[in-house]
Amino acid sequence: MIEASVVGHEVVDTDQEKKHITYIVNVKSNDLFWTIKRRYREFLKLLNIIHQIDHHLELPAFPKKRVIKVLGFPPPDIVDRQNKLDLFLRGLLARPMPELAQIEILRFLEVYSHDDLVPQNQAIWATNGL
Repeated sequence: MIEASVVGHEVVDTDQEKKHITYIVNVKSNDLFWTIKRRYREFLKLLNIIHQIDHHLELPAFPKKRVIKVLGFPPPDIVDRQNKLDLFLRGLLARPMPELAQIEILRFLEVYSHDDLVPQNQAIWATNGL
C-alpha cells in the first residue's frame, strides 16, 4: 500500500534573482520509506494528466495558482498551499483510479525508482479500490 504526505517545503535559490518553492513529500510503500521534492507545477502537471486520462473523475480540491513572494520567512500562503497539496495527494491515494492514473501517480511518487525493493505480487495501492 502507498502512503504519501506533504510534510514541509523549502525555498530554493537558483540565482540572485529567482527563487522557487519545493514541497517535501514523504512516501511509504510497504516497508520502504523515501522523500521526494516537488514543485507546485509538478503537482499541477499530475492533475492535468489525470484529467486527460479521465476527465469525469471526481478529484480532490487543488490549490489555485497564485504568485507567492518568497521572503526570508515562510509566509502563510506557502504553508496554506503545502497543506492543500497534502490534502490533494492524500485524496488521490484514497480514491479509486483508472490503472493509467495509478501509473502516473506512482511515477510522480518515484515508486518505480524503488521497485526493485518492492516485493513482487504485493498490492501497492490501497485495497479500497485503488
